[in-house]
Amino acid sequence: MVTMMALVVILVSGCVSQPAGQTKAYSPSLNPAEVVELYFASWDSKDYEMMYATISDGFKRIEPTAQTPEAFSAQMAKFYESAKSVQLVSDTETINDGATASIDYTIEIEKTDGMKTPFSGTYTLKYRSTDASPGWKLIHPYGKNVDIS
Repeated sequence: MVTMMALVVILVSGCVSQPAGQTKAYSPSLNPAEVVELYFASWDSKDYEMMYATISDGFKRIEPTAQTPEAFSAQMAKFYESAKSVQLVSDTETINDGATASIDYTIEIEKTDGMKTPFSGTYTLKYRSTDASPGWKLIHPYGKNVDIS
């Protein structure tokens, strides 16, 4: 009976998903692709605080629009002046040497007029053990500044 109860608990807990509109949390245990997936899921749900957690401290120092969570949130909110959503279509890890990783991604941006536009790019992530929150971090999520530290 105890074994059966344990099995039921395991099965039920495996079926529980994130509540609608809520993204999973950043964790140092996330792999590079999971960080990119979290970045886009957070962007779509307008969870700018979670997006901010995926960015390297070095980028936050050199990019004026990312130096504070408030500045970053304002920058990301500008996206929604012309767009309704951003959906990750695909992501593929192309490089990972344990310190640096590259993720090729394709997203689909739905504009406020209903038009959908695909966009593809590559994110570079570095494993940061010295950041305030260590783990895989985006070193160049947008703009011209790249965290080369």
